[in-house]
Order: sequence, then structure tokens, then C-alpha cells
Amino acid sequence: MSNSQNRVRRRVAACVFTVAVAVGTSACDPSILGPFGSGSSSGSLGSAGPTNEPGPAEGFAPIDPDAPSDWAPAALVTTEIVPKPQTVVAAAGTVLSISGDPNASQVVVLAPGQAIPAVGGFLAVDVDQDAPDGALGRVQSTGQNPSGSSAVTITPARIDEAYEVFRVNETVTLDDAVRYDAGATDPNSRSGPSVGAKIKKNANVGMFECKSTAGLEFTVDFDFNTITTNIVFDAFAQYLRVTTEIAPQISAALKAAGATECTSRNSSMPSAWLPVAGPVGILFRPKVELKFDAELEVSAGLGVTGKRGIEISGARARAVSGVTPWTKELRTTLSGGASAFVGLEAPISLGGRASAGFSAGPRASFEASADGCVEAFGGVRINGFVEVDLFIANWRAQLDGIVVGTTSLTRACEDDPAPTTQPTTTPPPTTIPTEPDIVPGSLTGLQIDAMLRCRVDSPRDGRSVFYGNNSCGTHAAVNGVVFGGLVGSPWTPVSGPADSGAGTAADPRVVRTSVAAGESGVSLDQVDTFVENASSYATTITVRNTGSSAARVVLYRAADCYLSQSDFGIGELFPGAVSCTSPDGRRISWTDLSGGSARKEAFYATIWSDIEAGVAFDDTALADYHDNGAGLSWEIDVPAGGTAQIRSRFSLDEPLAAGTAQRQGRVPPAPTGTPDPPKPGAPVQR
Repeated sequence: MSNSQNRVRRRVAACVFTVAVAVGTSACDPSILGPFGSGSSSGSLGSAGPTNEPGPAEGFAPIDPDAPSDWAPAALVTTEIVPKPQTVVAAAGTVLSISGDPNASQVVVLAPGQAIPAVGGFLAVDVDQDAPDGALGRVQSTGQNPSGSSAVTITPARIDEAYEVFRVNETVTLDDAVRYDAGATDPNSRSGPSVGAKIKKNANVGMFECKSTAGLEFTVDFDFNTITTNIVFDAFAQYLRVTTEIAPQISAALKAAGATECTSRNSSMPSAWLPVAGPVGILFRPKVELKFDAELEVSAGLGVTGKRGIEISGARARAVSGVTPWTKELRTTLSGGASAFVGLEAPISLGGRASAGFSAGPRASFEASADGCVEAFGGVRINGFVEVDLFIANWRAQLDGIVVGTTSLTRACEDDPAPTTQPTTTPPPTTIPTEPDIVPGSLTGLQIDAMLRCRVDSPRDGRSVFYGNNSCGTHAAVNGVVFGGLVGSPWTPVSGPADSGAGTAADPRVVRTSVAAGESGVSLDQVDTFVENASSYATTITVRNTGSSAARVVLYRAADCYLSQSDFGIGELFPGAVSCTSPDGRRISWTDLSGGSARKEAFYATIWSDIEAGVAFDDTALADYHDNGAGLSWEIDVPAGGTAQIRSRFSLDEPLAAGTAQRQGRVPPAPTGTPDPPKPGAPVQR
């Protein structure tokens, strides 16, 4: 390095640059779920800007995110999805497993008693906790396991083959996520009643692939705690608009030498899956790209809010971009050239297949010229694409490498007393304390007895997650008279429990149990489906009324919680779900899959008292530590000779930092020993 370059490095080291944010989407290889690969451009691009990236697409200027679009179909106002008669949409909670390649062939295992599409017809699996990627395919074959579960083999299908109408206008946030993958920290992923997640990662060089033998030190901390995305899509009108508003908190430090290019390893980055509509979902994950030549030292802090996106109609594509750039504080010592992108990528999938995508985040580039000057550039980069065959035939469009409003942010030369511009600086973001990342737990040894009491174990605890091992069960108040295995009058056993199946994903365990509510004419047929070591299991209850008059039924799924070998925890409510959460962040949850439930978490005796009184739960939970229980209730009117069906899911979720994380407040010591210590008010085990 020359002395002149050394002087430039010293001079620029004192500068603080304020740079604009880049938002982009890149083309996608349809064989992977991620915005990388090749595609066909929809039109010519403008001339290259100072960062050697293309300028705005000719003829299609960006539009404001909040402005109405003259490209949007007139009929696209609300979501409307109409399957064709030969298409079966699997109900939530009935998909036991999906295996195979979504771009070739998949096997979908359905719970017993579900509608099976005919060979040649179509099966659609909407995005939910059991199927975070969804599925859509033409049925090639069907088969039934001895347990009664069905295996349906499908090959990829397009939306126009399986649906009469497919219009989507939906807004989703991280709170809607159905799955969270912690990335390199843990290869498992979390599914539960609601993620409520923050995409957060403390990274080191091991999370990046760098094409260089030069020395590299890099750390980054990012927290996308607020993401709101609106997706407007009409498959048959060939229209897609995606607009995302994010408020990331990012800090980074890099020190490197030599020509190097670093890209984040997709498999090691945290991810969150969000349902949009039907089998369409979106996958969020952080993205970091670094390119530099010669020596570079960078430290950055970012706290921004902005809204960017893309709009595609037929072969046309344009940017959706506000006029106010985001800013970040960036301190650098540099010779040579460099560029950096720290942001978010979000591919949209149809049935697990990549179909469209975009990315968003801050971008800066630097160039050192032969005259000993260093110049910093910033702009808004926007890319976007759709992959033709995965949505509907003959539709391919791409907006590639667009840079909107690229400007020179500052220029420093070796003899300059100061940079030519004095940008506004922003203090580094304040670290926001977050709860531990959550991943699925493992459940083993499900037991259901003739009174519908239940037990399921956590290998981590080495015991049941319920007090007394099986203080869990199904109860019902029938015309005001309560029946159950823990409180009320005892059930009258009818049949079962009958256990079948291997307990594998291909052949799940199926436990069938039937009971009667005395002489009321009301009976329950309960089917539990379980895969050993899975994080959850599903329960379907069919309420039958063989009496001569309508029956009023309040149905309960509830338990006295004993997670982490402790009788104490707090309560949490999620959309359609309720949890008992232990001091280290672990939680067991009940999720309503059929709708219409009420939730409750409270002192364990309060749960049993409400059931014994035959009253519905009241959607409340206690935030302080207590000896807790929880559950769901449904109020059902069953006509004479009629039936009603209720579906729910029980799940165990684990924090990555369990054992070290501690919620605020006094935590009573965990009781030990077997059997569990007696406590007043515990229901009698019959």
C-alpha cells in the first residue's frame, strides 16, 4: 500500500457516513426456496450508476407504497379463493406429515376419516403449524395405513389447475408466524400456537461463506422485531404486489484485507414462516452480503423504519418505493472498493416451491480512486421476480438490479480538511432485551386411558409434563351435568383405547377411545394422532347426540401443568391458543384448530372448579408465578341425532437458552420426587 493510500485511510477513519437503505429482490431458482438463481428480464434496464449497478427500468418509474396502483385488477379488493370441484383442501390439524420434494413428488399423510381426493384430482394443504410450507399437487396415488391414516402421493400443480379463483389481499406480520428456525444455533425449528418472534442472530464469521484467503473478522447483531408485509396477488390476472415495512435494529463490525466476497449461508440464518392465504406462504430471514477489495475496517449501527417493495403485472415490473431514504451510521477505514448489504430476504412460496421474492435492508458502497480520494455512495436497490410455471402458465417477469436515486454521500481526499458533505449521524441502536429463541420440544410416550385422561412425557424432564403424570383430560358438561375422568361424574367407557400405527411420520400412532355421558344420549369419539419425538400431537373429538332432543355441551381440553419438573409457571394467551410457561421459557400449549374456543390459564384449582361448575373459560391468563393449569373450552349445541367435531393440538416448545434464561419475579423451588407431592384441591384420580 502506498503512503498516499495510508493517508487516505487515516483521513477517512475520522469520517461518519450517513447512507441510504437498499431494498431489493433477486431472481429465484425454482428448485430452492430462496431468492437466488437466474431468470429472464422483463425489460431493458437503465445505465449503470456510480456503484456499477443498473439504474431505473426504462418506462416504469417507481410508485409510492401508499399510492393506488393503475396496474392492479379492478376486481382485486379482498381475498377470494375458490377450489375446483376436484380439489380437496386438507383441514387444519389433519395433516400428520409431508415428505418428499415439492418440485417433484410428495407424500402427504392425513389423519383418519378425512376426505381423500381421487387420483387425477388435486390436494391442497394450507400453510399452518403442521405444514409451514403448505402443499399443492395433482394426486398420483392413495393408500391407507392399518391405523386408518391415509398416504396421498402428489406431484406439483399450478394454481390455475386446482382453483377457479385465486385472489389474495392480505397483510401479515411476525406475530402471524407458524414456525421459527433458529439457524446455526440449533438445526431444529419451532412450531407452536404463535411465534410472536423476533428474527435475531448474533453472528460470527462461521455464518458466512467468504471467497478469499485473506484475513477476516466479522460480527453482526440484527433484530427484525417489526415486519409488516402486504401481498396483493391475482393468479389469473398475472398480478403481484409485495410491500414490506420493516424496523430493523442492526449493529456490525468488520475488519478485512484482500479481495473478498462474503455471503450469508442460508441454512445457518434464522428464519420465520408466515401464512398468507391457502398454500401461499412467505419465509423471512436475515441476509448479509459483503464485497471488498484491499483493506477495510467498518463498524455500523442502524435503527430504521421504511417501506419498499415490487409490483409485477404481466411482463411489466416496477419498484414500490417511498421517497425518504433510510439512514445508518457507518464508520469506516478504507482503501480500494467495497459494498455491503445487511438486510432481510423474503421468498414467497406456493406449496413449498419458490415463486417470488424480495429483500430489504441498508446498502452502502465505496470506491477509492487513483487520485487518492475515497467516495461513498448510497441508494435504494430494488429487484423482484416471479417464477412462471409455479403460479400459472406463461407468466415470467423480473425486475433486476434497479437502483433508485443513487447519490454520492461523501468524498474524502488525502489533503481535504474534512469530507465534502457533513451527513447527519444516528446514535447506535439501544439493545432490546429479547426472550430466548424458541424451537420445538420433543414429546414421547403418549397415553390415553378409558376415561380420556392423558399423559405425555418430555425426555428433557424425564417425566410427564402434567401433575401426577396424568392430570390431563377431556371433560364435558352435558345439559349442565359434568362428566370426565378427573372431576364430575365418571365417563361410561364404550370402547378403547385402541392403539394402532408405528408412531412414525409415515405411519403415525392412532389412539381411538369412545365414552358416553351417562344416560344423556351424548357420547364422545376421541382420536389422538401421535408421532414419537414430535413437538405436538392432534386430538379430534366427535360429539354425538343419539337422544330425542338437542343437547347443550361445553367441551373441555385441560390439564394441571408440571413442566420443567415444577408445579409453577405463568400463563400466556395467543390467537386461538393458551400456554403454561415455566421460569426458563419452556411452554406447553393447547391450540384450537376448529374455531370457536375460549381459553384460560389460572391457578390449577380454578381450572378444575370452572370445569366442575360447567362454565366456559373466559380468555384470561395470570402473569405472575403460581401453581398453574390451563385449557380450552367449546360451547356446542348438538341437535337430536346430530354430531359436532372439535380439533385441537397440544405442543411443547423449548427456548434455546433454557436453563439460563429467567423471567422476572420470585420463582418457587421445583418440587422433586415421585409421586408428585400432594396438594389441596387436586382432583381425584378415579
